[in-house]
Amino acid sequence: MSLARSPTHLRLLKWLCVAILSALFISLCYRRTVTSPDMLKWSPWAFSDWLVNYSAGFVRRGLGGYLIGLYARGAPAAPIVNMLVFANFTALVLATSLLLALSRPLGAFAAVLFLLIPGGLWSMQLGNELYYRKELLFYIYIALICLIYLTARRAPHRGLSRLLDIFNCGLIAIFSIALSFVHEAFLFIGAVPSILVLYWIACIRWPARRTGVSLVYGVAMVGLFLALLIFKGDENSAQTIWQSLNPADRALISSNGEIAGGIAAIGWGATREIDETIHVVLKGTAWYYLLAVVVSFLYLFVTARFFCSDPDPGAAPARRSAWTAKLFALCAVAVAPLFVFGADWGRWIVAVNMMTIPLICAGEFATPVPFPSFDLRANFARVMPAKYLALACGAVLLLTALTFRIPECCLVGSGDGFTTMETQLVALVTRTFRKKPSGQAVFDSTAAAKTPSAMKRTN
Repeated sequence: MSLARSPTHLRLLKWLCVAILSALFISLCYRRTVTSPDMLKWSPWAFSDWLVNYSAGFVRRGLGGYLIGLYARGAPAAPIVNMLVFANFTALVLATSLLLALSRPLGAFAAVLFLLIPGGLWSMQLGNELYYRKELLFYIYIALICLIYLTARRAPHRGLSRLLDIFNCGLIAIFSIALSFVHEAFLFIGAVPSILVLYWIACIRWPARRTGVSLVYGVAMVGLFLALLIFKGDENSAQTIWQSLNPADRALISSNGEIAGGIAAIGWGATREIDETIHVVLKGTAWYYLLAVVVSFLYLFVTARFFCSDPDPGAAPARRSAWTAKLFALCAVAVAPLFVFGADWGRWIVAVNMMTIPLICAGEFATPVPFPSFDLRANFARVMPAKYLALACGAVLLLTALTFRIPECCLVGSGDGFTTMETQLVALVTRTFRKKPSGQAVFDSTAAAKTPSAMKRTN
């Protein structure tokens, strides 16, 4: 049998590609965290958010900082958080890699495409962004429950498969509560993947209760979120939490000693958050985020359509892309409220991608997606009669004119990551091979390395 047609060789190729990329991702994160444990080579704002604790009484998203404080025992928390960030990213890479390698419809090229998706694991290291945020815990959780679900389907014995499904349900219940106390945004990022996995398990184990199980979970998570909204804290609690931090940690967050970062944001109300969102729209950058959403959707759509296989040999390729589109739509709708109450729109687009990919791997284009099918054209015509179409188009054009901006030069991120390393490498090679002309200065690699993203200090 030829190499090209051997399933064994193709599986080995996929495992090899995934392993190489995963090792690269982990090594890049290692350089940004563990190699300098007492320093911050990533966002001080995100670091401060990890340190929110219960020193001023119960406050939402304080569980992580409380546990870090117990471990630190008054010592600087930066080495602990650096190690935690590295451990989180490593766990996410390993869980995602296993999912990609075990998912049968994915070949080597499709697995590589999922690893390299804009806003995914590769992008986190490319721009030195996002991997240090709390929602990484949500992505680990989603990948884990999807991995357990997929393992249950691969189990050789029914008893083991049932045991894994029951264990997964327990894991979903425990971690859904715990992670909500780490960050209340779990409802928007973690709940829909949890509902889908519960729905898939119920379709196999308790078909008559599949809707009820998902509904009970969803209602419970909404109730928990609403309860957490009450404990947002105020300026006094923010000041108490700030004073509870080690001076070395405060120095990493604020250069002048004043309260700053995510701790200063404690007590912000919905009005402040909506003002930030309006600022993003009026600044003209909202359209670029919309482009990122479209690119993410097309990326997943095309990967599923052309580079994945279907478990049903007789199924049309369009079935895979339609199934993927439903998953992406569900995840995007779940995350949509965050675009109103949080101005970090890039984070929410990444969340949609990191929710959708594990579900694609676990569902393997075969599991049912509880998403209504409808005739989009007919529904649009019913809602928008032809005589109002021109009025609606005019309103959209006016909105575009008022909010769309074309930048003169650069759109930069908030971190200096692998691109800075590339710049430094180019500068080093140039300096090595370029002879020094008489009476002229040698090429300065340090100055060349100071790209706009490298000089910018993140918040």
